[in-house]
Amino acid sequence: MIPPEGYTEDEMGLFVDPEADSRRPYEPPTPPLEPEPEPSLEEELQLERKFRRKSLVLRIVVVVLIAIIVAVGIVGITTYSSIQRIKAATDDAESQASTLKDAFLEGDQDSLRASADAIRADVAIITDEVNSELWSRIGSLPMVSTDVSNVKTLVRCVGDLTDNALMPLVDGLAGVRFADLMQEGRINTDLVRRMRDSVVAASPVIVQNAGVMSALPPGSISRVEEIVSKFRDPLNEASAYLGDANGLFTLILGMLGDGGQTRHYVLLAQTNSEIRSSGGFPGSIGVLRITDGSIDLENFTSIYSLKAAAQDRGIRANVTDEEYAAFLDGFAVDAASPTLTPNFPRAGEVLRDFWAGAYDAHVDGVFGLDPIFLQRMLALTGGVVAGDGTEINGENAAFELLSNVYWRYGYDYGDAGNEEEDAFFSDVANCAAEKIITSLGSVDFEAFLDVITRSGSDRHLQMWMANPDEENFMKRLGISGALQEDIAHPEIGIFANDNTWSKISWYLNVWADMDGGTKNEDGTTTYRVTAHYFNNITDDVIWSAPIYVYGNNPQKQERGDMIDTIYIMAPLGGTISDFEVHASRYPEGAEPTEFVPCYGREMWRSQFIIGSQEDVTVTFAITLPPEVTEVPAIRTSPPCHD
Repeated sequence: MIPPEGYTEDEMGLFVDPEADSRRPYEPPTPPLEPEPEPSLEEELQLERKFRRKSLVLRIVVVVLIAIIVAVGIVGITTYSSIQRIKAATDDAESQASTLKDAFLEGDQDSLRASADAIRADVAIITDEVNSELWSRIGSLPMVSTDVSNVKTLVRCVGDLTDNALMPLVDGLAGVRFADLMQEGRINTDLVRRMRDSVVAASPVIVQNAGVMSALPPGSISRVEEIVSKFRDPLNEASAYLGDANGLFTLILGMLGDGGQTRHYVLLAQTNSEIRSSGGFPGSIGVLRITDGSIDLENFTSIYSLKAAAQDRGIRANVTDEEYAAFLDGFAVDAASPTLTPNFPRAGEVLRDFWAGAYDAHVDGVFGLDPIFLQRMLALTGGVVAGDGTEINGENAAFELLSNVYWRYGYDYGDAGNEEEDAFFSDVANCAAEKIITSLGSVDFEAFLDVITRSGSDRHLQMWMANPDEENFMKRLGISGALQEDIAHPEIGIFANDNTWSKISWYLNVWADMDGGTKNEDGTTTYRVTAHYFNNITDDVIWSAPIYVYGNNPQKQERGDMIDTIYIMAPLGGTISDFEVHASRYPEGAEPTEFVPCYGREMWRSQFIIGSQEDVTVTFAITLPPEVTEVPAIRTSPPCHD
């Protein structure tokens, strides 16, 4: 192509002006625009009519917008004032509720009545506001009608609960102090019965309002939904317990030996530093007797006393074929092995079999306690001093009972060492139990409930009851130690049983990593999990530790080795695939992977060696049914550290 006049072609093939200050590319001239034709008279008239219609629509829109702005402004101002009054009453009611709670615990009848009356007055203010003509007009707006209706229902329920549940409770519990529940080693069953009568009278109102709140349709305003849920959820929880309040208190009174009966509970003091799937090795064992609320604690003794008595009589626990395959012969014949199972109710039943067979004694329940739970309780009651002068308190109980004791007495390995340690554990268990029993009346009641709830949740406290109704109550309270039985709330089990013959589990860390899950074509969801078993012991500890700490299993290959049998359990209804153990060493004759289903769940087992500072991982996939939408929780053996 020939360059245009005055332009040359550069090395890139572009036409440029060589006289220009910069290399300006050639741009062809824009052709001139042809003039638009003049509109006809008819076209002009159509344009004018169109403009007028647009102007009219615009004016109407502007007028409507102004009207809406004015209306919203007026309503907004009055609504804001109403909301401020509601907020002030709500804030005062919340403040009074805190005072009311303290008055309940202290038995301060004057403060109790004053706070209850103040709450009733606050509820009346809120009720008047939400039932006003203003809120009726707001409620007629389609976009918020459901939310306003829900708020009105909520306020009606609060008013009903205040008048017909709270006020009768205030009158019925006049002068009652929760500190009086436990005095001088006795639980006041008369006071429990009085509480029963008051709660039973109020429970129908609670249950009825819980039903009303549960039936509310979902609203569109997230803040309103949050407030409704904040009230509805605890109300539903209370309703679940109080649906049969009389039956609930009957269970509690029965557990306290009401009516002159005597209840027998076996206490297992577990040693997590010799880890077991549902806790730790049961080092010490004692018996708690309760008659009409009066508590008698028999001295703790070594678990080996029960083991010897059971062996002398040839006692064998009643275990299933699956349990026998999963936890081997010791679970059936060794009275020191019930906690090999991760399912504490079965541990309780197995221990009951050994106890009843060895001593011809009835067992109403088995309570599993460990030093973490003891440490939390001693933080409330104050510490104790053992016979050898060691102070055990709310800060050091776990360290002293799970580690330090073995450094003090573990060098004298053999019968003498065992006797010193057993005597120490029994002494501490007796002192601590007596301290807790005699101090419960003076501890902060909320703090006590928090310790029980938290310890049940992380399984440092587990309680099995022989009576099925009482056992269901333990499950509802979350302190049974049972495996998750609700398929909608999946739980992956990652457990360990120490086989090092030592207390080396003080240095064992167990945790898991899990991805976000993958949705499969058939509707199921698969999660990929990596379980970690990390041996945190160091060389300086290994070479200074007594044999009690590092263990004497002849299968150990290095002084710092741990030998653990581990279990990976699928959630109820789930499946395990791609199970693989990434260990470098195994005990002689051990199977790296074994499928051992148990308790209606898939489960895999492996036994491997974990070297000092080594992290042995186990990878697997969990697939859950289509109807399960909740992300699985991870449950491990209760650790040594809080």
